[in-house]
Amino acid sequence: MKRLILTLTFLGVLIASVAAQGPPPDRRGGPPPGQDREKLRERIEMVRMWKLVETLELTEEQSMRFFPVFNSFETAAKGYTQENLRLLDRLEEELIGPETDSENIGIVLDSLLENRKAEFESEIGFYENVSEILSVEQRAKLALFKRKFEEEVRKLIKAGSDAGHFRPQRP
Repeated sequence: MKRLILTLTFLGVLIASVAAQGPPPDRRGGPPPGQDREKLRERIEMVRMWKLVETLELTEEQSMRFFPVFNSFETAAKGYTQENLRLLDRLEEELIGPETDSENIGIVLDSLLENRKAEFESEIGFYENVSEILSVEQRAKLALFKRKFEEEVRKLIKAGSDAGHFRPQRP
């Protein structure tokens, strides 16, 4: 019961802080300025870590073993995502260009496939590593955590958007 109250209180504070941020001054639409966006990203990351500990019901020992593995995986995953985006941009450039070169397109597609394979292998390695740290139930909760957490964040962002915090200012 205490955990539920603490979770609801923390989420309430997060929602209030997101909702309290008004639209950026002297801007015409778009997301908040980079600095505000970075602060929000940091806050979301803190909440995510806290929710992970709570959801997985990690002991102190498990936390000390789990988070270095988790952080390493997350860093690698961000790198794979950035590379995927870079390759997709390159693929788009190849298709839009004045002369379409099938050989170059094939090279980019092969690179994209290799990057995605490496990303998938990294995820498999991560779950193999955490199997030495977490119980079966905790691993199942971890597998579901990302989707549930992203849904919560989307709802918070939508609530902020519906309240007018991310809408263009009218002259």
